[in-house]
Amino acid sequence: KRDWPAVRHLLSDRLYEANLFWQNLYAENNWFNRLDNIKIEQVELVKMEQDKFYEAITVRIFASCNDYTEDAGGNIIGGSKRALRRYSEYWTFVRRTGTERHNAPYSVNQCPQCGAPADDMGQTAECGYCGSKISTGEFSWVLFLIMQDDVYQG
Repeated sequence: KRDWPAVRHLLSDRLYEANLFWQNLYAENNWFNRLDNIKIEQVELVKMEQDKFYEAITVRIFASCNDYTEDAGGNIIGGSKRALRRYSEYWTFVRRTGTERHNAPYSVNQCPQCGAPADDMGQTAECGYCGSKISTGEFSWVLFLIMQDDVYQG
């Protein structure tokens, strides 16, 4: 749907901005990256860290999918609709040290501070209703970084 702002409050500023660049580039060229038949095969805990300010968990996700890019006419310009691509990535999640676990499940569809719908987060992940910055890890885990096998150094 190319609705990247809908997940803004779940991502670090760096991850959001990096992926927004690519989304804008693809939109300008009228390209669409497709991931079909996604199957998460395994998740391994790789690393846990904690300091005075943050807790971090890194997991290695093993998955497979059909990964391809097509233009507006449906022509494949990269990848394959038929060949299954197996891969793994390292996902790091962070939250503020001492973040208390809430009894109610965290809703990705509302502001954790005021309970308003998460439909007005804006580029900076500030709730349009109460002004709270949501992507800091103060309320729950935030996806901070995704790294490929060839660059992850643990």
